[in-house]
Amino acid sequence: MFSSLKDGWALSKIAASIEGVVRETEKGNGTAVKQWYFDYLRYTREYGIKTSFSEEQIVQRAMKFTPARNLQPFREIVKRLIQPGELLHDIHKEYSKIA
Repeated sequence: MFSSLKDGWALSKIAASIEGVVRETEKGNGTAVKQWYFDYLRYTREYGIKTSFSEEQIVQRAMKFTPARNLQPFREIVKRLIQPGELLHDIHKEYSKIA
């Protein structure tokens, strides 16, 4: 029982991070986008270590906690902003080294 609650809590944090990236990008708040993206990376990594799921599997499970319409914009935003010289490049690069 408690493990399913922990799973739900972890997945809802990932879903909230996805929503946060999309919402704050629409608002143009770069600082908040960075924070939400960092949270997404951290929560996804922690959950992946506990479960041995891939990032894609984790995101699919987290979609139960957020509207599916957020997934495609999230992927497009991240794909664009992790490019060299863009807002999320440094965070993505540094986190990739430790992941």
